[in-house]
Amino acid sequence: MQIIHAYWEKRNIGVDCQELNVEAGDSVAQIADALGGLSAEYQVARVPSGMTDALFYLQDNGFKTVELNIQFEKKMDKKPELPEQYRRFEKHIAYHPADKDEIESALKAIETGGVFVTDKVACDPFFSPKHAGRRYALWAKDLIDKGSRFYICTYKGEKVGFNMNTDKGDYFDAFLGGLLPDAKRSGLGFLPLYANLSTIYEQGGRWMKTGVSSNNLPIIKLHEAFGCTISGMSYVLIKHL
Repeated sequence: MQIIHAYWEKRNIGVDCQELNVEAGDSVAQIADALGGLSAEYQVARVPSGMTDALFYLQDNGFKTVELNIQFEKKMDKKPELPEQYRRFEKHIAYHPADKDEIESALKAIETGGVFVTDKVACDPFFSPKHAGRRYALWAKDLIDKGSRFYICTYKGEKVGFNMNTDKGDYFDAFLGGLLPDAKRSGLGFLPLYANLSTIYEQGGRWMKTGVSSNNLPIIKLHEAFGCTISGMSYVLIKHL
């Protein structure tokens, strides 16, 4: 079990935050002891799927389930291919490493709150999609400053989306991807994932890993369409004091 003081969330979303990460084998008694040490105004708990005793205990003690985090992975042993239903777009799509101005523009678009609307912050009535947007934009900037790679996706030469990945050594984390607000209804939702897989392959990555919210069914289906497999799941719960 881990208790993390997520101090960065004060900057990101304006609240003090503690995270409780339950691990396989942790007992309800251990969880009860851990809860006694939590005092932050915003608390997040993560519980491996199947540990329903822990899930129910947390729910009985003021936590509410907000999503299931689904972990996907894919072995990058060959160049990614577009699923058949998207091949009609193939000659019109492209991606390239973002320059400084493109990164700044994309992060501003993310910060508006119109890109990520299904995660635990966006779906929490205490917050809003705009809080989620600010959180992702600042988080992405932190990772870019540490060496993560950010790309721009285009369709017929127009910028429509972005993707971002991080080399973790034995795998790449496909951390972020999405369409820009003006492209939301373009039918190009597959493109950021395709670009993420492709750029990971081009960097020599052997495995891709990422996490997806159960609140976002379309992106879950997209990962399955691209041959990604589920490697794990965890309940995500929140509590406000």
